[in-house]
Amino acid sequence: LVQENEQVETQEKPAAPIAPVQKIDRPAPVIEPEKTAAAAPSSPPKAQTAKTMGGIDILVVEDNEINQTVMKSMLAHPKIRITIANNGEEAIEAFERESFSLIFMDMSMPVMDGKTATKMIRLKESAENRRRTPIICLTAHAMKKHKKEFIAAGMDDYLSKPFKREELLSVMRTWLNAQSKAA
Repeated sequence: LVQENEQVETQEKPAAPIAPVQKIDRPAPVIEPEKTAAAAPSSPPKAQTAKTMGGIDILVVEDNEINQTVMKSMLAHPKIRITIANNGEEAIEAFERESFSLIFMDMSMPVMDGKTATKMIRLKESAENRRRTPIICLTAHAMKKHKKEFIAAGMDDYLSKPFKREELLSVMRTWLNAQSKAA
């Protein structure tokens, strides 16, 4: 896990805001985590995931390609494996295939929005007796009434766009530390 006092090597860049971009109506494939030339096959056995090697598996559910790139950049760390889903439906499919340490969920997406996807993930966790996966809402809606809606949908916390890398890592640390204490 990324500890609060652990130094993470990054290139110093100004924090890139996650801003809305004009959407194009077209289906987008799930982007697989980048692999090196010597990487394992595209479907590695469970024993080779980041989590089982002492790392963190994160699902980022975001329909905007620029925001996906920003999230991958902000979360870049050797101990973190990132899976991208382009909408809530793809998030549920990814959740059915594997377990994640944490999910970052956009609210407004085509096909299935973040609230609906979160509710379906919570139902699956309950029906399959799976541990509760922290789900952090990523949204441009920052009012208190919106936070209540996110929590009511089953989300654990939220980050208001645009946010800085330090804010993202702080929320991530909070929920991963709470999860490890509960285990």
